[in-house]
Amino acid sequence: MARLARGGGHRLGRSVAAAQPGLHSRLPPSHRHRLHPARGVQTRRSFPMRLDYMHWYRGLAMVYIIVWHSLTQTLDFSTPTARLLQSLLFNGTALFVFISGFLFAYLAPRYQWQGFMKKKALHVLLPYLVVSLPGILWRLTQLHHGVLPVDYVPAAVIDKPIPFVIWSLLTGFHIGPLWFVPFVCLLFLCSPLFHRLVASPALGAVTALALLVTLFTFRPQYNLNPLWSLLHFSGFYLLGIWVCRHRDHPWLTSTRLIGVLALLLAALVLWELRHPIPVAFSIQELLREGALRLNVNAAQKVVMCVLTLMLLRRVELRRYAWFPRTLLSRVAEYSFGIYFVHHYFMMVLGELTKRLPPIDMDARLLLVSLPHFILSMLASMALIYLVKLTTKTRSRYLVGV
Repeated sequence: MARLARGGGHRLGRSVAAAQPGLHSRLPPSHRHRLHPARGVQTRRSFPMRLDYMHWYRGLAMVYIIVWHSLTQTLDFSTPTARLLQSLLFNGTALFVFISGFLFAYLAPRYQWQGFMKKKALHVLLPYLVVSLPGILWRLTQLHHGVLPVDYVPAAVIDKPIPFVIWSLLTGFHIGPLWFVPFVCLLFLCSPLFHRLVASPALGAVTALALLVTLFTFRPQYNLNPLWSLLHFSGFYLLGIWVCRHRDHPWLTSTRLIGVLALLLAALVLWELRHPIPVAFSIQELLREGALRLNVNAAQKVVMCVLTLMLLRRVELRRYAWFPRTLLSRVAEYSFGIYFVHHYFMMVLGELTKRLPPIDMDARLLLVSLPHFILSMLASMALIYLVKLTTKTRSRYLVGV
């Protein structure tokens, strides 16, 4: 998941020189950072600490994912409104992978393999193990009482506690959303390759090829195969790297392009609603079919990744008063921790919502799904705040922030 360097402000510097005459003068101080004149990448000496619009993007993506997880626990997606939300919100992970790729490229001047992997081990892998402990114990209890959902679990580990724990940690099975961590660890291991691509002339071609793979593959069954996830999501990661490399180009603030992408996004949503593919459809099923099938939702998320960035860039440039900067910034600061812990609160709320009397699905959206989302978000942020308050900087080893 995306991680931003802490610190404030951006250093002044020159733009991409002759390639974009006059651009530097049109940007606010927060965007006037010095780039490598040939490659569009920053040098170490001129490295700025944070891009506000990407910070907000991370907070927005976290809200997006929590809303989706709340809907999956409270709706059956049987109404047109619910199906529209399903199309828009499913696969929000793509946004986070895109942000991760963008920030990896942005931080590339500071990249050192050993330091990079040490930080990821301490701030991602270690909190993953800590937060996983209650989930592992819960799954072992299910295993002991014979109520484990066996359709998800390989027969080779179903009656063996230690292999089962290892398999769970390698796939994220124990707590559903944590499947992302084994996958993102594979991205970390591939970081030397991605680092070479940041300034490579081949980046555009490699990104196009990876996106082609993304558009004709699907997520793995139950999200329990990190290698298949790496294959499917790498296109979004490389897209983030490519966009970061071109982030100061005028097209990123083009009103006309924003309109075109918005129309394309709407067309893809309508296409998916007319020709739906079940969200549980997996790459394994695609291979069993032996047929080529376009992943319309993945295409929609490719457009959404870029369009969201362009809109947030415009918000930053024009300083709209209505935009919730402070709220999104706080969510962004806590985002990794929210992702780690939110499902525990959702499990409790999910049990409570099961006891509610049946009501119309559209009414349920407002009366059940919305409170479910708000309570999950607030409880997660409150827990992270308490952990940070009591453990100070050591909280990064416990909840990742």
